[in-house]
Amino acid sequence: MANHEETGLLRRAKRGDRSALEELLRDLEPRLFRVARFLAGNREEARDLVQETMLALCLRLGAFRGEAKLYTYAYRILVNTFRKRLRKRHLTVPPADYLPYLGRRVASSGAAPDPEAAGVRLRAGLARLPERYRQVIVSHYLEEAPLVEIARRLGIPEGTVKSRLYKARRLLADRLRKE
Repeated sequence: MANHEETGLLRRAKRGDRSALEELLRDLEPRLFRVARFLAGNREEARDLVQETMLALCLRLGAFRGEAKLYTYAYRILVNTFRKRLRKRHLTVPPADYLPYLGRRVASSGAAPDPEAAGVRLRAGLARLPERYRQVIVSHYLEEAPLVEIARRLGIPEGTVKSRLYKARRLLADRLRKE
């Protein structure tokens, strides 16, 4: 969706135009679901995360100042919702089945002769990365977000995104070599 179109829909949605709100949510839902699926590891929890995120977004829409794209705002709500769920379960790292989607995606690219084993190794390696590195890996490789968008989303300089991405790849490669 073009930025000017989003701005117009946001204005209308804030004034109570239900069709504008529905259009905004329809545009966001598939993108948020991909991230939620990646984070949660299963469709049911991903659906719950997206539902909770959409509800929170609707409730907070009036507070959205438009300094970033709506997706960036919704993405932060989604990630924070996921973190809350992990804290409630007393988990500091995601469960063992974390990141199955990315594991299948990388494994199916022909990078490894045994896709199942490669996916398991990749999930284990990614689950052990510090969150700041996982965030840039997810954003860059799963969502294919540009570096400038990742920087805006995370509230850090683009150079920091680049260095975290570099460090994340090195750490992941080291961990995969050791296994």
